[in-house]
Formats: sequence, structure tokens, C-alpha cells
Amino acid sequence: MASVHQLKEWTEKYPFDEGELEIILRCHDAIVNPKKGEDTKGSFLNLLAHSFPYVFFFLPYDEIQNRISLVEKNILPKDFGEKLKRAIYTYKGRENDCEAIEVLIQGVANCCKGDAAETLGVIFDCCSAYDGMAEPKDIIKLCYELSISAQVLISPRIDEKKVLTLVQQPLHLHGLTNSLSNMKKTKGSRITKQMFIDWGTKCLPHIGSTLSGFMHNLVFHGKSSHSRTSPFLNPELLDCSKVFTENNAGNLFAISCMSPDLGGKVSEVLYFLD
Repeated sequence: MASVHQLKEWTEKYPFDEGELEIILRCHDAIVNPKKGEDTKGSFLNLLAHSFPYVFFFLPYDEIQNRISLVEKNILPKDFGEKLKRAIYTYKGRENDCEAIEVLIQGVANCCKGDAAETLGVIFDCCSAYDGMAEPKDIIKLCYELSISAQVLISPRIDEKKVLTLVQQPLHLHGLTNSLSNMKKTKGSRITKQMFIDWGTKCLPHIGSTLSGFMHNLVFHGKSSHSRTSPFLNPELLDCSKVFTENNAGNLFAISCMSPDLGGKVSEVLYFLD
């Protein structure tokens, strides 16, 4: 366990308070020293989620296990947890304990309290192949899935059937995909990390908050955040219109990626857009 002096140094170096750092320390301990049984039932996402000391108070009877299972099996890509681990915990095995912990602190900070480029970089790393390139459609789809997963992790109650319908319905995300694809200057469909970062910061400045919100809810379980990034709010359609219906959640998602002010409950603006 880190000393009080070390914790103070980290609070001055990273955008976390002592309580948040202690949770990240618990996450690190769960990763390197899984308890009996956790090494078999616990994926990377499970280990992080169960490290929050009061998770059973918010979601009794290990409901968080059910939520993580729903997210991993039915919403996010099947290899997302391992890709996220490689992206934020670049542990080489030569670090001492404090250095290894600091690797994880930096990784979590890049996800939920870093600047836009750092957060977008992690999203890209979770989609990229071994050649350092990624398909635009995979990136956009992941961001959409993260936005749904973030709410699944902390909502007191969820309608699993409704969640699965939302994930599986035909998505009109081709506009975002085409826009991102236009960043490439060479033949082929895949793009580089810098292309995605440039596109995200210029065209959709709020898209990185899909990962920020997911990571914050996974590690800190809704604890008050001091993040520089406003939380991503999935649009909640109150009234349908000719432009937006219950079957084109992708369009609503695209709009909410532009600004935090365009998420949440949506009604009157729809008639204005008609």
C-alpha cells in the first residue's frame, strides 16, 4: 500500500483526490493479486468494477457482476476488456510497486480526466489492429456502445430487453463513419490514431466523453467527478417527429456527440428541426 506521502505526491501530479486514488490502488491490487476465485470469474472490467468499496451498497447481491456480464457479452466488442487493459495498463514487469501503480493511475486519468487527445487515443487503441490502423465504423460503433454501457453500470434498475433492443436496432451511424473516413489521405478504408484525434477534436468534441463516462462509472461508480469533461448523456426521446423516431437512435447519438448541451431529454428541438 502506498504511503500517505506518496498519495499526497500523486494528488499533486494527477487530477484525482485521495479517495479516488485509494480506489485506483484497490484496482491495481485486484489486477496483480486477484483473490481466490476472482482470477477465474473476473475479467479486467470485473476486477475494476468490484474494487469500488461500496459497489454492493449501490447494486446489492453482486448485481454489478450481472451488469458487467451484460456489457461484455451483449454490448461491447468481445475483446474490449483486454484491449482496454493493454491501452491503459502498459505494465512491463520491470517497474517497482509504486511505478506500476502510477502506470494505472495515468491510464485511468487518460480515460476519464485527461484532455481530448488522450481520451480519443485510448478509444482508438481499443479498436486498432496490430498495424496501428483502425476501421472508422469500428470506432464509431464502439463509442455508441460505450455510451449505453456507461448507464447500464450505474442505473438502479435497467430493462435488459430494452437495452438489447437499443444495441441491436439498425443504427444510422454511417454519417459519422463517412465523415471520419474522409480524414484518410491514402488508399484503403482504415485510418491512423492522429487522424481520429484530429477529427474528434474538430468535428465532434464531445465524442470522447463516451469513454470518460464509461470509465468513471466502472471505477468510481458514479462518485462525484472533478473531470474537465462534461458527462455524456444519452438522448432520451420524449416525442417522435419526422426527423427522429425511436428507431434511429444513431442520429440522436451523433447530435449528442457535438455538445453536452444536446444530450438528455429531447422534445421541442425535434419540432424545430422538422
